[in-house]
Amino acid sequence: MSDDPVGRFLGGGAPSVKLERVGDFVEGAVVEFEEKQDEDMDTRKPKVWPNGDPVKVYVVTLQTNEQTNDDDDGLRRLWVRNRGIKALREAFREAGVKSFADMQGGTLKFGYTGDDKPRQRGQRGAKLYRARFTPLPAEQRREVAASRQPGDEDEIPF
Repeated sequence: MSDDPVGRFLGGGAPSVKLERVGDFVEGAVVEFEEKQDEDMDTRKPKVWPNGDPVKVYVVTLQTNEQTNDDDDGLRRLWVRNRGIKALREAFREAGVKSFADMQGGTLKFGYTGDDKPRQRGQRGAKLYRARFTPLPAEQRREVAASRQPGDEDEIPF
């Protein structure tokens, strides 16, 4: 659940990305990066590891070129779990990311590349992912950071 009470009040947010078939991917500029405790899809209860530690899920909001209607701003939320975390971590490390400032505005491409070998006969193997991250050049990162001033979003243009 969001720590932002206004976000919870308004609800919704950007649509989630669905990577259902091998070859599906999403690409866009990183707008936001959140770490949350994962939830069981059926019960909505928080997931924990056997030792009691919370299971994490990472939510990356991307500005994409996708638009499904005139009101669609192109923002998409990518929920990264399991094997996807490894792919995302590797992409960020390869690009030298050390903080959100290094991510902001950079381009992330994240895709479903195949299925791992099933652990048991009759089951489906885990989804495999690949990610590539291209950060903005340092000068552009400084410009993006400088352009975002506290309170900018509060100004009403009328």
